[in-house]
Amino acid sequence: MRYIKFKALAPKLSPLIEEIQLKANTSSQYSVLLSDCQNCYLQQRQILMDQYVQMNVNALNNFTELSTMLRNGCSYIIQLSQQEYQLFKLFFNCYSISLRSLLQYFGNIFYKYIRPL
Repeated sequence: MRYIKFKALAPKLSPLIEEIQLKANTSSQYSVLLSDCQNCYLQQRQILMDQYVQMNVNALNNFTELSTMLRNGCSYIIQLSQQEYQLFKLFFNCYSISLRSLLQYFGNIFYKYIRPL
């Protein structure tokens, strides 16, 4: 559910975003617009996914062995990162430092959970 609506919007928005990306190479105004689009997209993803990621990380508490919990937690964060990257690529063809920040944010949720252990 957290990906379906975004995936459904991608074909409708990608032609417009592609045009902005092309013009961003030659115009600083379009470059700023592209950055704003990416930041808005990533902020919405963070708002949407934050509680979901928190809930899944807290569910790791069900594992009794530390090694199993860590393995499952790392696997979850890797899978989440791959899905977020693939979804981002449906909209944008260029790199964004903000995407890296979003993925680090999700990784930090897991890190803060396991840190006291």
